[in-house]
Amino acid sequence: MGILPPVTLVMIDVQREYVTPGRPLFMEMIGPSLENAGLLLDHARASDWRIIHVRHEQRGPLFTKGGAFVDCVEGFEPLPGETIIIKSQISAFSEPRFLAEIQAAGPQTVHVAGYGSSTCCLAAMVGAPLFGRRFSFVHDASWASSPRIDCTESEAHWHATSVIALHGDVVSTEEIIGGAAVEMADWGLFRDGDQRRFDDNLLKPLI
Repeated sequence: MGILPPVTLVMIDVQREYVTPGRPLFMEMIGPSLENAGLLLDHARASDWRIIHVRHEQRGPLFTKGGAFVDCVEGFEPLPGETIIIKSQISAFSEPRFLAEIQAAGPQTVHVAGYGSSTCCLAAMVGAPLFGRRFSFVHDASWASSPRIDCTESEAHWHATSVIALHGDVVSTEEIIGGAAVEMADWGLFRDGDQRRFDDNLLKPLI
């Protein structure tokens, strides 16, 4: 494999299921996170980072192999030389090749972005410590579908990110690229402008 770059970017499931109105997992407020994910991907390419694209394909009505909604969102297609991992389960670690790629990288930095924060990104972030790794989650380059009528997308994303912070690092696009990123939508759970960072305060009451 040769000498690997010091940083790996893992882009998880940036697929049309999430951006197509009417689909069960459609994210109405995905726009800002998608723009940040694009900035992050551009930065990774310009910096010669290793890039792993994880893509979900399965039988059934969602992420149907060969279907119209399984393709990458326009602008996020892998370039020649970038790694592609196809999975059919929620976690990228369900594919042995993904684990092999991570283990081959050694103790390098691994940033995770993509969709959804409450499903496949969460599974990857929680799974990493099982193999002695600690990933960083780019929270504003990800988003969540609303799991039910009384939970908004922003609330689902906040709760997922809160859990992720117990198992890995949580960072912003701006912190990584060293430049301005797209402002996220109101996360709904913040009170009185208390947009606290994901640090030790996360373990204190959220409200």
